[in-house]
Amino acid sequence: MRDRSAAFRSRQHQSRIEGRAQRLEVVDFFNALTGPELLERTEALLPQHREREYPPTVVLAMFLKQALSQDRSCQRAVNGWIAQCAAEGLKAPSARTGRLLPGAPSRADTDGHGSHA
Repeated sequence: MRDRSAAFRSRQHQSRIEGRAQRLEVVDFFNALTGPELLERTEALLPQHREREYPPTVVLAMFLKQALSQDRSCQRAVNGWIAQCAAEGLKAPSARTGRLLPGAPSRADTDGHGSHA
């Protein structure tokens, strides 16, 4: 009986975590990474980079959202960030993210319909 009870509590706990993760947006991850508790650590671990449309902290925040989403869609995570920028009156970045994904086919490598040639 004790094992079934522990397994049930574990499933309940997992279900609660999954539910909370689904409600988080990219900006929530970004705020956690750049908030007072993690900012110093995050900056210390960042590689040297130039100013860009999607800095490493934004890319990491979008990846976390993507990894924890049910559909695991990169485009959905990017769209969420773009929507958040627009909602806050900021310049919306480009939705073309192929340059963020090493090894992803470029537009020249596809047949124009998003599939590999």
